Amino acid sequence: MILLRLITMIAALLGYNWTASPQPAVPEAMIVVPDAPWDGGDINRGSEPPIAELFPQAVPPPPVAAAPPPVQDEIYATVDLTFATNRAEIPNAPLPERFGGELAELVYGTATVSIPHDHEPGVLESQNWFMSLIVAPNPESHVLVQDLAVIDRDTVLSILNGQAADGNRAILAYIHGYNTSFDKAARRMGQMAYDLNWTGGTFFYSWPSQGQAKDYLVDDTTAERSVRVMKQVLTDLGTSADADRIILIAHSMGTRVLSRALQELVAERNPAADRITTVILAAPDIDKAVFIDDIAPRLTAMTNATVTLYASSEDTALKASQAARGFPRIGDSSDGLVLIDGIEIVDATGAESDFFGHTYFGDNARIIDDMSGLINDGLPAASRPMLSPVPFGDGTFWRIRNVE
Repeated sequence: MILLRLITMIAALLGYNWTASPQPAVPEAMIVVPDAPWDGGDINRGSEPPIAELFPQAVPPPPVAAAPPPVQDEIYATVDLTFATNRAEIPNAPLPERFGGELAELVYGTATVSIPHDHEPGVLESQNWFMSLIVAPNPESHVLVQDLAVIDRDTVLSILNGQAADGNRAILAYIHGYNTSFDKAARRMGQMAYDLNWTGGTFFYSWPSQGQAKDYLVDDTTAERSVRVMKQVLTDLGTSADADRIILIAHSMGTRVLSRALQELVAERNPAADRITTVILAAPDIDKAVFIDDIAPRLTAMTNATVTLYASSEDTALKASQAARGFPRIGDSSDGLVLIDGIEIVDATGAESDFFGHTYFGDNARIIDDMSGLINDGLPAASRPMLSPVPFGDGTFWRIRNVE
């Protein structure tokens, strides 16, 4: 009974009176309208003008045309790169994962990297991992790899020759460090070339780093196994007919790959060594004693090349490397800088960089400006306006002015 009352109350609230006696249906009155006589004036039935002419105010306004999509160049700029890698290719993977961390045979290719028009020099605009779970990166906001293609070596060298001939007759080549994926290496090369206003051949070599901070020892091994490949890449670059200069930038563990390969080229009197005019070692993760005793003498024997080393006392990544290996690294100046005849030493301590203070070579606009003077203009440290001399013992090292 209670349930029945509850249902009755709900029905009443809804406007139903289902307990009342049903009322007989009243038939709806039928209205019959006779055909009205045609009153269209002199216009015959069926030849009436369009309604738009009779009632122009009733015609809706034409739809507003949508704005055309922005032209690509209004959204981002692009940098065309060439590359070499001994990473294994994953053909059906998305572009950021196209090359993994497994060792493979050397291949060459091309890449296109987009740079947002509101790009800030010294910033590798990237989407954080959390946002990547929600939405894809946007070329209007992030530095992105837009295209990748594996092609034969001779075509890549021909592209480099064309870029060098149309630009400053030089090739700029970048060798990345530890904890760097292929995608990040390509993006960093594109960002640096853009920030440097580079007009020559643009190239990077990507060895199979795992791209994970936890895999330092794995990267250490793959770096060692890639020295032979690096040597082949340098030999190939040395055959470029239209490049008067080859400029090399290596970072972190990549400096070890490059230095070992250069040692062998010099020892073998490989003609490619004579084509190299600039070597930049940024935050080198190389044993300090090994560098001083074994590597530096070979590098300074390259008569056509200037060698510049950037170091910092705030590089926690190199401090961790020392803790893992037990010996100090040449790129860590915590115990003081070491002056080496024939090598210009730049102190980057205080440079704004990543959390570990390790990627200042690409993250700090003032250091990029200093490298521009070296790369684009071939200026020695004494002639570069970003540097201040610091007397030290019997020599001089250099410090970035207002590095923050």
